[in-house]
Formats: sequence, structure tokens, C-alpha cells
Amino acid sequence: MKNSNRMARTKLRWSEYLIELLVVIIGISIAFSIENYAANRKEKGEELQHLKGLMDDLEKDAKSFEEFAGYVGNTLNYVRRLNELIRDKDVGNDSLNFLLLRAGWVSSTEPRSIGYNSLKTSGDLDKLSNFELRKSIVYHYEHKMDDIHFLNELHAAYLEKYVTPIQLKYSDYTFAEKLDRRFFDLRENRNTFAGLEGQLVNMKEGYMKASNYSREILELVKTEVSNF
Repeated sequence: MKNSNRMARTKLRWSEYLIELLVVIIGISIAFSIENYAANRKEKGEELQHLKGLMDDLEKDAKSFEEFAGYVGNTLNYVRRLNELIRDKDVGNDSLNFLLLRAGWVSSTEPRSIGYNSLKTSGDLDKLSNFELRKSIVYHYEHKMDDIHFLNELHAAYLEKYVTPIQLKYSDYTFAEKLDRRFFDLRENRNTFAGLEGQLVNMKEGYMKASNYSREILELVKTEVSNF
């Protein structure tokens, strides 16, 4: 009888131990779950902030590139008009000078890459959980936007080599003499502005393409944000 009671008490103690162990295991599991949930929530919050930063950059890029395509288009019209009038010896130098000054003016803009550069330098690109979106964003900034850098550099080099010297040439002469000599040179070298016209066409098309590229990626990012 005593042995039976002892065995019953032993079984009861083991049952209590098992229950306590299960409670501890369940408690630890719950704690880990809460911790993982908090970590995932934090990561999602950081990812959302990164995506919003990219959205802001892409929206501004799309608008800026479109505006600059318009600026380049205006300058292109001046250059085309200059190419037409420079062949007409009856056109006064004052009219040509007005067009020349505007033909050599083209501002430029660079991609706004603040959000992307922040992700890249911090090594946080992997925080963008959508692999296809991440791949598209990297390709956009590392390859598509190179076209804009190239066009800007090419145009700046062309202006520096061909157009600016014409604008600055004969600076020691009187204004009238300067115009006479400047446009004599231009009439003798008409291809100078024919080449500039081709470059401006490429710049305008390049800016419009960049604007469209930015809008395409922007829509992908907006779709991803809407899923949060």
C-alpha cells in the first residue's frame, strides 16, 4: 500500500514537472513569436520608408526630366532657326546674335538618387523584399540613368569646344565688328550648328525617355507600397 502511494506521488511530481516544462516552453515560444513579430514589423516599417523615399525621388525625376525636355526643345527651335537664317546674307547680325546666345544655352539636370544612394551605401538594398522590384530599381539607376549622364557630358563638351569659343571670339573688337567677324565665321562653318541641332534632338529624346523610365518604376513602387 505504501509503495503504491509512493509511486502515485512520484507520478504526480513528474506530471507537475512536465506541466511546468511545457509552460516554460510555451512562454519562450510566445516570447520569440512576439520578438519576431516586432522585428518583422520594424523591418517592414523601414522598407516602407525606403520605398516612400524612392517614390519621392522618382516623382521629382519624372517631372524634372519632362520639364528639361521642354527647355531643350525651345533651344532646339532657336538652333533650327539659326541654321535657316545663317544661310541668308540679308539677315542682320543682331537677329543672328539673339539666336546664337539662346542656341548656346541649355541647362541640364541629373537624376535625384538620394533614396537609392542611401540604400546602396548603407547596404540596405536587401531590405526591399520584392526581388523583381529591387532588380528593376537597381537597373534603373545603374544603367538607364547613365544615358542622362552621357548626354549631359556630351552636350557640355560640344558647347565648350564649338559654341562657347564662337560666343567669346573677338572680345577685343567693337560690338559691331565682333558680330561681323563672328557671323562671317559661322557662315563659313555652317556644320557647327547642324551638329548642335543633332545633339539637342538626342538630348530632348533622352530626357523624355528618362521621364518615362522614371514613371514606369514609380508605378511599380506605388504598387508595392499599396500592398503594405
